[in-house]
Amino acid sequence: MPLDEPAHVVVLCHANVARSVVAAHLLRDATDERGIALELRTAGTHAAEGQPVSARTVAAMEKVTGLPAALGAHRAHLLNSADVEWSDLIIAMEVSQVRFVRRMHPEAADRVATLAVLAHELPGDGRSLLERVLSLGLEARDGSADGDIEDPAGGDDGAYERATRVLIDRCVELARRLNG
Repeated sequence: MPLDEPAHVVVLCHANVARSVVAAHLLRDATDERGIALELRTAGTHAAEGQPVSARTVAAMEKVTGLPAALGAHRAHLLNSADVEWSDLIIAMEVSQVRFVRRMHPEAADRVATLAVLAHELPGDGRSLLERVLSLGLEARDGSADGDIEDPAGGDDGAYERATRVLIDRCVELARRLNG
């Protein structure tokens, strides 16, 4: 990828109506503020194509951030081969989603990880995002200690707010690391 082209990132969760939508929104804001060239897509491992973002997700974003959440145009999208081929990095919310990508798209095993892993381990050494991701040796990890962001689906409003707070922390840290 030429240096002037943005990195391609897919943010992944289960249904693509809560965590991945929030994480992509937060990453877009944080990377825009830092001038990081990034193109983001969201997807779900088990998404019902076309579903709108969860109302509880929007409410949690607004309550936690104190800002309007411009997520209404989002529609759920099921991860497909074109998304995987396009991506330099796939950010999952759970280890089970990392395993799903490895099983369904083994060619992406070296560029899929949980948000927690990337927020804590992505090198910030100036190389391209893809080079830094590949340096992590993700395909060799078993994922057992990689850290999940709990799915708020089925929970109360507090579950959505807790997930949003965790996503804010992880996305801010990852944006700092994406800066290289």
